[in-house]
Amino acid sequence: MSKIIKFVPDYDNPEESHWGEVPKPAKNFIPDWYKKQSYLIPPLDNPLDNLSFKACVPFLDSLTSGYMMYTSQEIAVVQKDHGPIFHWRTSPEPIMFREALHNLPVPAGHSKKHFAWKVPFGFLLPKGYSALITQPLNRFDLPFTCVSGIVDEGVPWTGKFSFFLKEGFEGIIPKETPFAQIIPFKTENWKSETLEDFSQQAKEISHKKQTYISGYYKKFIHNKKKFE
Repeated sequence: MSKIIKFVPDYDNPEESHWGEVPKPAKNFIPDWYKKQSYLIPPLDNPLDNLSFKACVPFLDSLTSGYMMYTSQEIAVVQKDHGPIFHWRTSPEPIMFREALHNLPVPAGHSKKHFAWKVPFGFLLPKGYSALITQPLNRFDLPFTCVSGIVDEGVPWTGKFSFFLKEGFEGIIPKETPFAQIIPFKTENWKSETLEDFSQQAKEISHKKQTYISGYYKKFIHNKKKFE
């Protein structure tokens, strides 16, 4: 039975929420560079040495897990002497300058100015669940880097989502560019242990894995995840 995450308008500014901006499953935002990548990279003399990142199931899982918040309109970025300026055509305004976290270390290669996405929707989690809100995973192509946080169930989370713009970036951020990934997970207590001897089991797994050119993980380990 599927768990349900409920998206709700920003209760502080309900008039600024538009149903067309409701977060969507992350699988809807698989980037073109992933879709265009072939499974094998030429020359194909030995497929064992020519597998691309598209052969990595955990990589695909990172792109498709959870839900994405995304831009509702195009955003133009212009560089000025005092730093980047953002322009857009219609309300609600998608970005704000933010000083609240001005002591936060700046990611390498990014502008020192601190900005935030204004999120028009929040979400309610089922009891016993939390959610990681983070930069869209493995989206190094995006011109910004967002901070990460974990929120728990109890209240409809809404707020501002902080980010840093890459140094010198100028251009258009397209409409429906994902800027935050929401990944729900069960809230549980964990303990760590050290397994003294895993060698025999590891040998058996390694031997079985070697009987396949590729796809062992997908066939025997991967658990398909659904986010609708």
